[in-house]
Amino acid sequence: GLGDVYKRQSERLERYGFVRTHVGYIVNIRDIYSINTKRVLLDDRTPIPVSRKYTEHVREMHAKYVRRMYHAIS
Repeated sequence: GLGDVYKRQSERLERYGFVRTHVGYIVNIRDIYSINTKRVLLDDRTPIPVSRKYTEHVREMHAKYVRRMYHAIS
């Protein structure tokens, strides 16, 4: 069904630094300024909703990105 299509697409996009935060929302991990349990704040301060279902995954992906960037400059 359509849910399977969205899931496959979001899995493909993760390879390029995108992560699903909520139904209908996929963001570039590089553009995340902060994360809490209700929303992601982008660098331009645009709030994007985060569902409970995706919160932990978004945090993990962002932490992995930050670690990669830290190691790239150190």
